[in-house]
Amino acid sequence: AELERRRHGAREGTSELGVTASCGVATFSGDADDAAGLIRAADQALYLAKAAGRNRVELHGHSSRSHRRVAVALPGAITRTAESSEPVTAVRLSEGGVLLELAGPLDPGQLVDLLLELSDGGAALALACRVVGVGPLPQGGYSAAARIVDLDVGGRRRLSLFLNGRASAD
Repeated sequence: AELERRRHGAREGTSELGVTASCGVATFSGDADDAAGLIRAADQALYLAKAAGRNRVELHGHSSRSHRRVAVALPGAITRTAESSEPVTAVRLSEGGVLLELAGPLDPGQLVDLLLELSDGGAALALACRVVGVGPLPQGGYSAAARIVDLDVGGRRRLSLFLNGRASAD
């Protein structure tokens, strides 16, 4: 019995066992589109948990993006102030954010209103976005990454349906 307790990590003089657990967590549609992909994503997160010191939980979204990004070429317009709007093209889109190409720079941290034509036959999708990064494009103009901060329930559902009907960009 003593050998069994030691083999299983029991403390001497007690019946307590030392047990650790490492877990990997993934979500359906956020990290994978099918059961096999979901298991692969959770397994990748599990190995990250073990590599990071064991006895911990790792989320797959923390080792990669939490929303699947889709390559698109959607026309739209941003509004910086009540009086002016500027044409943009969305080149990557997810349920959490958008990568835009536009003529002029935006300021990181700036809140902008974005109208996107989703090509699903519906009206333009209205989003409020916070600019998180801006950089020049080699061909001229600017690239701006923005996080979606406000979208009504109907718009969120429409965006999700639109994205899930398209192929993943990565």
